[in-house]
Amino acid sequence: MRRPCLPIKKGDTGPHIQVLQGLLLALGCTVPPILRGRFAVNTEDGVKELQGMLGLEPTGIFDDELHRALEERGINYSRMVEFARIRAPYYVGVLPVDIAEPNSRNVK
Repeated sequence: MRRPCLPIKKGDTGPHIQVLQGLLLALGCTVPPILRGRFAVNTEDGVKELQGMLGLEPTGIFDDELHRALEERGINYSRMVEFARIRAPYYVGVLPVDIAEPNSRNVK
């Protein structure tokens, strides 16, 4: 996968958006309930939260400034996109079944 063109904003779609949504999820920001790779309201809100956490103006647009701020903190979004193996959609909140008990409906 190639490096995504910046800026990334509401209305954009693609696997690089799903990588962004996964990053937002990992950092505790707002994400949509299903990570489908569509940059919509929830993703925009998550980007605003991330920008606020990093001391940037919360525009909701993933731009060069946000990309640089993440790299300064050791998070290389471009590399994440490059090596991503997307399995869309990813359902947030669906937990894996406990494989230790194959007949069990227990959730980890």
